Amino acid sequence: MAPSDLPVVIVGGGAAAAFLLHQLSADGAPRRPVVVVDPAERLGPGVAYGTADPVHLMNVCRIRLSVDGDNGADLVGWLGERGVTATADTYLRRSMYGDYLADVAARSGSAVGVEHRRNRVVGLARTEAGWRVALDDGTAIDAGDVVLATGFPGRPALPCAVPEGDDPRVVVDPWAPGALDRPDARRVVVVGTGLTMVDVALSLASRNPDVELVAASRRGLVPRTSRPGLPTPIAEERLPTPGIGGRALVRHVVKLGRAEEDWQAVIDSVRPRANDLWRALPYGDQARMLRRWFPWWNVHRHRTAPAVGAGLAATIARGQLRIVRSRVDAVAPGGPGARLSVRFADPSIDDLDADLVVNAAGPSDDLTASGSPVLQSLLDDGHVVIGPHRLGLAVDRAGHALGRGVEPTPGLWIIGALRRGTEWETTAVPEIRIQAGVIADRLLHGDSEAEDTPVEVGRC
Repeated sequence: MAPSDLPVVIVGGGAAAAFLLHQLSADGAPRRPVVVVDPAERLGPGVAYGTADPVHLMNVCRIRLSVDGDNGADLVGWLGERGVTATADTYLRRSMYGDYLADVAARSGSAVGVEHRRNRVVGLARTEAGWRVALDDGTAIDAGDVVLATGFPGRPALPCAVPEGDDPRVVVDPWAPGALDRPDARRVVVVGTGLTMVDVALSLASRNPDVELVAASRRGLVPRTSRPGLPTPIAEERLPTPGIGGRALVRHVVKLGRAEEDWQAVIDSVRPRANDLWRALPYGDQARMLRRWFPWWNVHRHRTAPAVGAGLAATIARGQLRIVRSRVDAVAPGGPGARLSVRFADPSIDDLDADLVVNAAGPSDDLTASGSPVLQSLLDDGHVVIGPHRLGLAVDRAGHALGRGVEPTPGLWIIGALRRGTEWETTAVPEIRIQAGVIADRLLHGDSEAEDTPVEVGRC
């Protein structure tokens, strides 16, 4: 049996899967059987958009969120059917966007005839015709192509010493159901100061007006806030082009930002070409940028919605939230009563007693310790390789996984955060929409050699 006669198996049922299903169900497209493997009841929202907390808003405005592209009518029509009026620069509730993605997945799945297997994939093995996908119930699916749409599989982990055992006062995964349901917590230390910290802080502050919040990270950088309205794009001829060196690239962006009244327009205009700029940089330049520039790019690029930024600023202004510029070195029992003792790496900062410590530092970057049997088996068999900076897996421009020898692995595709091994921008909706379109086109119309540049790989 030819691979094209076998189903496409999508591993993971979140936003990336919803976008891919939409592309696979496009009018006039040839049909292939599709199986999505994910234990969730609903396809589409995933963890990212599964929150029900009303204070959690999208970080991207409505005009960039539709499955059918910028200015797309699909999301506008969906909102209109529900009596919701949203301008181009409206920031939707994440729960509402999750409902939209669930509807997209359901509509597209119906058109394609998707089979949703509520299981976990425990193994992937090459066969003569394609892939054998092993599930946790002991069954297996023979697939022609497999798309990894799992998001980043690293285990949530606090980047500091913590008490041994399962201590309920230490929240390793803030997205676990009920993780933040602690109305008795009077002082909470949040490890990390990025977007997850913003979500955690606003959630806790909305539930308990008396809670004292302390958020800590090495640099103490907090995400900037998007201005209301849409930035005016910068003229193409003023933007940096691939081939420019790392230092020159940083100088170009900084100089352009200073010359413009709206630095956000500069960031948003550079973003669509960020992956080409990144690929063209030598390894050494990439490494220097990761050390020195990445944290600053992150807080300017991954901004909060205006209302969220205002809410965060208010918690800081009234003294409810304090940002500490230091890593958390250790969390230990020993505070008064049932409290924890939090020690900072900066010796000039006094230890703090806390009722709760929440991890907002994200998952571990170590893919070899992710705990994913699928990923580990693919690494062991040489079907995938880790990128040179160990941020994710290596891919070609079409989204093929690159295996040992830096050759595309037939029938194995990657979408979303796992592509960080090669690509700089790969986690937000606009990038995932483009990736889904390219992969769907290859799945439906046949694969061909993808134009690519040499890719260095890390040790597995």
